[in-house]
Amino acid sequence: MSCILIQSFHGGAWATLTQTTLTSHEYWRLLTAHFVHLNWQHLGLNMTGAGLCLLVFAKDIPIGHWLASAILISLFSSFGLLIIGMPGQYMGFSDTLYGWVILGILSIYTSDRWLSILMLGLLIGKLSYEQCFPSPFSAVFEGATIATNSHLLGVAGGFLYFGYMALLKKQQHNL
Repeated sequence: MSCILIQSFHGGAWATLTQTTLTSHEYWRLLTAHFVHLNWQHLGLNMTGAGLCLLVFAKDIPIGHWLASAILISLFSSFGLLIIGMPGQYMGFSDTLYGWVILGILSIYTSDRWLSILMLGLLIGKLSYEQCFPSPFSAVFEGATIATNSHLLGVAGGFLYFGYMALLKKQQHNL
């Protein structure tokens, strides 16, 4: 819902992430950039993916972790993009979405090892493809550069968040 509101009020002007974000003290952009999109098609693609993740992994990831992971993976990706560099600006939820996919894949590993391995293989294939070739969705982005490094940062953030979930689970088990 927040993505639709931000998109409706032309959030790109005040929500996107740029290299000058921190030097201008506009810290909110570290998070808001993930909830604004280039256009309605971009928003539709990202929200369809988010909806599928929530649907497919609903019973595997506790409800409280969806919002917390969205925030933490988004912030991890933002800082990563600022460190490694990015094209002019960043906006979109795909990095967080990739983190959610990793959370789901790792969450089902113990109950369905082969499906988890298959999904991980497909994800690695997709990530590898987009590092070498233009995205088939390039037309949606109206000539803007797709920040494929953000997808890799999202995956790394997903792994880190899964580690956090595992630590919480272990602590609860030890109580």
